[in-house]
Amino acid sequence: MSFAWVVPPILKSPPAFPGGTAASRDASRTVCFFDGACPGNQFAQKGPMKAAFVIGEKESVRNVPDLRTPDGPMRSNNIAEYHGLIFLLRHLRDLDRDRGSKGAYLICGDSQLVIRQMRGEYRVRTPHLVPLHEEASRLSSGLDVEFRAVPRKQNRAGLLLE
Repeated sequence: MSFAWVVPPILKSPPAFPGGTAASRDASRTVCFFDGACPGNQFAQKGPMKAAFVIGEKESVRNVPDLRTPDGPMRSNNIAEYHGLIFLLRHLRDLDRDRGSKGAYLICGDSQLVIRQMRGEYRVRTPHLVPLHEEASRLSSGLDVEFRAVPRKQNRAGLLLE
């Protein structure tokens, strides 16, 4: 007896965010991914916060230092997420400078908060996130970027942090 997988027609179209190794494109934009994790919050382990980004075959993971505040060091997933975005935006800025021309980028992340704050849909109310948002906004203002929320399973940068 043999079985054949039947794929409904709706699933035969290519996924919205290809996971291939070549640079993915959304129309004329290069698709990029960012993510951040705070192990003490998200996983049952202690350790440094981490941030990651992916652009085509380029993958980067970095440790994120605790945020210094008047109340002492602070760690959270949102802090790590913003650092992932800032690392990505700095890399894109450097790519554009080295290339001598501006690229167009679709920046994808699974943090609804960060994506919506960057789009201006949510205000930044948490005081310790204000300087991170300001830095990300400053960097993105010099780039041709669009922000899009994606499910965690489609966030290639998130896979680097698991």
